[in-house]
Amino acid sequence: MAVLAIPHIRDIHAMGARKPLDLDSIFGKLRVIGSPVPIQLTPTSVKYEVPVRCECGTEKMLSEYALRNGDAKSCGCGKRQALANRNRTHGMYKTRTYRIWRKMHDRCTYECETRWADYGGRGITFCERWNSFENFYLDMGEAPAGMSLDRIDSNGLYEPSNCRWATPKQQARNTRRNVFVQVNGETMYLTDAFEHLPVSIRTFYTWMNEHGATHQQAFDHFLATYKRKAA
Repeated sequence: MAVLAIPHIRDIHAMGARKPLDLDSIFGKLRVIGSPVPIQLTPTSVKYEVPVRCECGTEKMLSEYALRNGDAKSCGCGKRQALANRNRTHGMYKTRTYRIWRKMHDRCTYECETRWADYGGRGITFCERWNSFENFYLDMGEAPAGMSLDRIDSNGLYEPSNCRWATPKQQARNTRRNVFVQVNGETMYLTDAFEHLPVSIRTFYTWMNEHGATHQQAFDHFLATYKRKAA
């Protein structure tokens, strides 16, 4: 005869006490848009996560417990607005330096940011000190004209010891997508190798894509063409 599994006493208590959240329930800026999903933590413990939509349009799964006790009231955009309001007090929120700091902060913090996948989504964040714009400004100073914030180690954190103001060319060299080519037996960054070619980057990549060529093949093609014309 089959034996029925008897739930642990903690599960029985939870099943009796727990009332599912109603669809369209509102918690601050969050609206419930689906049924809670049980997640087994241990053989005797289950937590529930709930699909919600924030007023800003972001959809995500949040802890039912956090919604019920008031810990979760937005997807994070509420904290971002509070941060923006706080940083207006320093009088620099319209400056280029402040915009650079905000972009750094947001792409490492908020999943709704367009470049989250390249930063926060792969574990890139900033030191606790730089959660404050004032501290960032004290450490880095005013952003020089024509320069941007650059991490020396492109896989490291945004922190004073790993950041500098860099030119576009310096930043192009310092990326996890760096491309190298051989020029007269010497290995060079593609950005530096372009100095040997009388063509634009756009022309280079257009030809490369049309012919299904590698960076080296495209470079060799344009270099050979240039030498023939110069002969």
